[in-house]
Amino acid sequence: FQENGYTKEEMKVTWETRKICGLGDDFPVSCTAVRIPTSRAHSESIVALFDKPVDVAAARKTLEEAPGVKLVDNPDKLEYPMPLTATGQYDIEVGRLRENIAFDNALEFF
Repeated sequence: FQENGYTKEEMKVTWETRKICGLGDDFPVSCTAVRIPTSRAHSESIVALFDKPVDVAAARKTLEEAPGVKLVDNPDKLEYPMPLTATGQYDIEVGRLRENIAFDNALEFF
């Protein structure tokens, strides 16, 4: 994972999209790359836009305390939501929390 919370593959998609489309480095592009075949769970990448700057630590705390949510967000230990670990449980796994690099005041998570 990169310092901004994105993977190198996600940043490569961002950079290549700008290059292929002839866009400037300041053109907002963001993506979440997930390479997993799945037959047991549904996955979504969410970008939530806010009126004020995002506080990732506050968002993390809110999700940790939310009923029905299991925060799995430790990229340093390769811990993030995966269909295999989400199977057979009621709680929804949420992770990969980070500020979005394409939009101001945006939180991105998986």
